[in-house]
Amino acid sequence: MPTKVMLLFGRIDSITPAAFKDHFENVHIPLIKSLVGEDFPVKHTRMYLERTEDGPNDASVWIGGQDDFKFDVAAQMTFADEEHWKRFMAKATDPEVQKILHEDDEKFSDRSKTRAVTLRDVCIATNKD
Repeated sequence: MPTKVMLLFGRIDSITPAAFKDHFENVHIPLIKSLVGEDFPVKHTRMYLERTEDGPNDASVWIGGQDDFKFDVAAQMTFADEEHWKRFMAKATDPEVQKILHEDDEKFSDRSKTRAVTLRDVCIATNKD
């Protein structure tokens, strides 16, 4: 059975949402892939919040307030099974790997905004149902 994890990441205040996305996509993801190799998730989906590029970079909030959206991207990692997840975590939490990831995080990510949770059931409805 696949194991799925949802993560929320927020940017440091000194960069724009576009710069955050550029770094995450073109530096951080390739870095993680190089560090964990074949144990990278089967699928790593990233969904970026719509934000203004000028001024306070407000999120396009429909329900709630700006303070509810301290993150800039919601990501879902899908692993083949729990063993795959455990192999990934063993590599990702290795002290040397953590040092490299922390050094990169400091360039674009505010770790105090990072959250992660294991997902159980993913249900999908379409307009064809």
